[in-house]
Amino acid sequence: MAKQLVMFISKFEANYGSRVREYFPGYSIKAITEQVSMVALAADLTKRTGAQDAIVCCAHLTKLLAKYHDKMLDVKKISAHSYRGSVFYAFGVKFLILGTTQFLVYNKQDQWLFRRYAQKITNPNFPVFPELDWRVLNPTNIDQFYEEAKSALLMSIDIETAIRKVNPAYTQMTEGRNKFSGMWFMGYPTATAKKMVPIIPIITMVGYTILLRTHDGKLVSKTGVLYINSMIDIVYMRRFNALEAPKVMQNGGYEATYFARYNAPARNYLYDTYIAMHAWLVELSRDLAFITSLFDGGYIYWKQEAEHNLAEYNAKDCHNTLWSMVHIISQWPQWAVDNYTENFRMQFPCITCGIEGFAVNQTEMTRLRVEREKLVEKNIKRLEKLVCVGFNPNSSQQVLKLMHGLGFKKAKSTDKATLADFIDSHPLYDIIGNLIKEVRKDRKAISTYFTLPLMDGRLLYELNPGGTDTGRLASKASNLWCGTQIQNQPLYTKSMYVADPGYVLNSADNAQSESRCTAYMSEDAGLMEAVESPLDFHKTNSTKFFGLKYEEITKPIRDTGKKVNHGANYNMGARVLLQTMGRKAVVQAARLLNLPRNWGLIDICEYLLQCFDNAYPDVRGKYYKEVIQEVMSTGMLKGATGWTRRCFEVPSKENKLVLNSYVAHGPQSLSVKIINKTFFEAWLYLQIEKSLLRFKAQVHDDLIWQDKPEHTASNAEWISSRMARPTTVRGREMVIPNDLKTGGSTWLELKD
Repeated sequence: MAKQLVMFISKFEANYGSRVREYFPGYSIKAITEQVSMVALAADLTKRTGAQDAIVCCAHLTKLLAKYHDKMLDVKKISAHSYRGSVFYAFGVKFLILGTTQFLVYNKQDQWLFRRYAQKITNPNFPVFPELDWRVLNPTNIDQFYEEAKSALLMSIDIETAIRKVNPAYTQMTEGRNKFSGMWFMGYPTATAKKMVPIIPIITMVGYTILLRTHDGKLVSKTGVLYINSMIDIVYMRRFNALEAPKVMQNGGYEATYFARYNAPARNYLYDTYIAMHAWLVELSRDLAFITSLFDGGYIYWKQEAEHNLAEYNAKDCHNTLWSMVHIISQWPQWAVDNYTENFRMQFPCITCGIEGFAVNQTEMTRLRVEREKLVEKNIKRLEKLVCVGFNPNSSQQVLKLMHGLGFKKAKSTDKATLADFIDSHPLYDIIGNLIKEVRKDRKAISTYFTLPLMDGRLLYELNPGGTDTGRLASKASNLWCGTQIQNQPLYTKSMYVADPGYVLNSADNAQSESRCTAYMSEDAGLMEAVESPLDFHKTNSTKFFGLKYEEITKPIRDTGKKVNHGANYNMGARVLLQTMGRKAVVQAARLLNLPRNWGLIDICEYLLQCFDNAYPDVRGKYYKEVIQEVMSTGMLKGATGWTRRCFEVPSKENKLVLNSYVAHGPQSLSVKIINKTFFEAWLYLQIEKSLLRFKAQVHDDLIWQDKPEHTASNAEWISSRMARPTTVRGREMVIPNDLKTGGSTWLELKD
């Protein structure tokens, strides 16, 4: 006899209810579409059918259950989507939150999640985390907790942080440094006054969950939360962090950055739930609550509790981090373990780069800001003459009205693509549109790069080895509430980044790294010949694309070939290539190549992409087919280094976004894995063991470091030789050469 199950679903999604049934084989499901007003009523309706379990696929009941569980929650702030995978018990009924069902039609990730969450009802052996056993650590219990922690099998750590304003009277300023509590200060312009305000980022509390084994072999955990209010608390934090137990954190680069400021490094930091998910299920979210929802049969979303009970919230973070890691270890496949082993070690050079940062010449920073402000003022005046006084080019509403008023009626927004189309449509639009574009660009430069908060005159940032699907490092502002990303700094900012006194800046840049990886992975003979040619790569491409002699390739033709190569590598269609190149560039390409005058812009772009396919037929032909076949047959993509990606989506020519992602994955991942290997080895040997250099960052295919001039030559040779080590790709030996730039006083001097 089939088991009874109730499904609460909105009338709007009722038609999708049939798709939910396949995840509950052996169950007879009754759908209830009426909107219930109370949890008790939902429980009563469930029990009337003879069921004890209910699945919830509607936002209204999800919010009622969340409020029933925690009376302190504000219903208006409850996000039903966040509660997916949560299990509530109320009035004798088990409610499982599944969330919206309409994405089950096409979203493979949602299909996988529904199947996973459904096991919380269908699988009686689905693991349930132990109940949270926590306490605030104080003088009466902290020593006992510490003694127990000495024998912990595993320890999770989580911190809560804040920024505190410092009374200027106590900062004892000396040459820009603040002696308050032994910490440097960070200043930033306030909202009400353009002055620097001394503040410090601090740890407000730190939580620990320890995993213990009882006499009968059972695993249990205990959690303690320590408020950081005094030097005594900091000493205890240092003692806990120094214990032998392996440590696990969720995206622990954050904690590690703060612990470095407090001289409290976490010993044996070996596990990270964030990076573990990146190694195993990279296409899914790496948020701690989401991770917990996958492994805890009794999971309830808790992240909103920080607003009214921060200490318990911190305890839950620790508890769920520890038990999530325990269950990840018990369930992940060997290829995910291999991925993790390779990628987790990158945390350490990333952390040291981010907390040391880049010295900034603040005089040059001010000069660059003033220069941009003058450009903004000049272009605003020109716009006011052409449009009207008070016109604001950063106002989407004003710019859209202007476009419509000038006759460009098809504009629906003022984004980059629409603005580019507007500029290309008429000579007058060209003038006005480019002025709008320049003002926006310069204002963004001022706010993003020239008025950002620094730490003791340094740009700090975060480098994250688990931030992208391909394994490329991601970058953003520092965990210390200052700085900005380091990887996409425009050329015009680089004159303000300088070597520290007595040091010089250097870089080693892999040449045509991604193109080489594409060539060898696709096994396209023509592309392999092009990347290995001693001649200019983009001029060589242009000869193959357009049938011209090498000496006939002018700069405009070379630029066209470069854009076509970029577009084809990313599997762009003709319309996207037109949008990327712009009308002017496409028209110029047609003129340079003597294409028929009656061809439209799309015709020209289709021809340009066909030129790539004719020159390198195996790239978007054989290689793309192989990628599709590998994903369809295995659900995986395995790279030349062994890095394996779990793929949820179905790539095809009809599903271009997915196909583009998967075909780009191989070359991008291979390229970064090669440079990351050298990055880690050089960091470990030359920086940590020998203290011969200080790495600044890994910027895509470029390693940047500073060292004393007397060590530059040997360091550069050591790094360059290892970056150029052979890698076997599909039976062929590939060597990526690199370009060295050494002895710079500013980052700009390392660029061509």
